[in-house]
Amino acid sequence: MADGRVFFIDSGGSKTVTSLDVETGEDKWVYESDVSFAGLSIADGTVHLGGKYIREDSRGRGVAVAIDAMSGEYEWDVILPSRYAYNDDYEGFDEITAETPVVADGNVYVPSRVTDVNPTWFESAG
Repeated sequence: MADGRVFFIDSGGSKTVTSLDVETGEDKWVYESDVSFAGLSIADGTVHLGGKYIREDSRGRGVAVAIDAMSGEYEWDVILPSRYAYNDDYEGFDEITAETPVVADGNVYVPSRVTDVNPTWFESAG
């Protein structure tokens, strides 16, 4: 909650973030994305979100997204690097999910987790 608003991600790994007025319950804005969000935090007028892309060209890639808390406008995003390479002999991918970002001392820290969807993945050299 910040500035008389409450922010939430619709349940179940939703791609929708909503801001409501605390007193009236009125929607202030709804932000829709191609990211399945896992968590959010608010700092300095910005909603920081962690999740993973669900679009085909970057499916399973972890991403941190920032949106303006007052307007719901997109500010920036960062795709998390992967330490894993795809094995072309099998269908599948590694899923990297960015968790709830933490903001401290002007920096945004994004914890993440890796789920190997297919055990044939291997760690790349380098």
